[in-house]
Amino acid sequence: MRKLTCTLLSADVDGGRVRIRLKPLRGAEVSDWIAFEPRGEPVAVRGVGRFIRILRAGRIRVPDDPYALGADLPLAADLLNRCHGTRMRVHLKRRIERTLTVWTEYGVERMERIVDFEEVDAGLIVRRRGGNSALSIPRGSLIRYEASSSESNEIVAIESLAD
Repeated sequence: MRKLTCTLLSADVDGGRVRIRLKPLRGAEVSDWIAFEPRGEPVAVRGVGRFIRILRAGRIRVPDDPYALGADLPLAADLLNRCHGTRMRVHLKRRIERTLTVWTEYGVERMERIVDFEEVDAGLIVRRRGGNSALSIPRGSLIRYEASSSESNEIVAIESLAD
């Protein structure tokens, strides 16, 4: 795990999450996403925790119910953007994201967050992160598939730096 001192560059809404961009004192920009929903799920708990730590580092008042910002992501991004230039220490770990593109007689589908996939006699079995059951694509409709992966850094912790 690497530790870097960074400043917050920006935050913007990206789908159902807020994307943050950080600039280390040395090295390439780091970006990550903050999810506020589904409430109570580990991804949201971690996201709201990072959100709160960034606001505290930037000396911005934390909303009474930060999870409620899941319904107002532009406001969450605005609060984070008020922390522009705030210095913090981030702990990073390497993240490898697997993607599977599947061509079937019904069209092309790109699936992200793939844990594993297996070709069996019946077709293709795909397991996705966060999924309860495996997705099965019947061999009769499967034309071809292609797997790819990308590597990035995941923020696992944020610490405020005292001035």
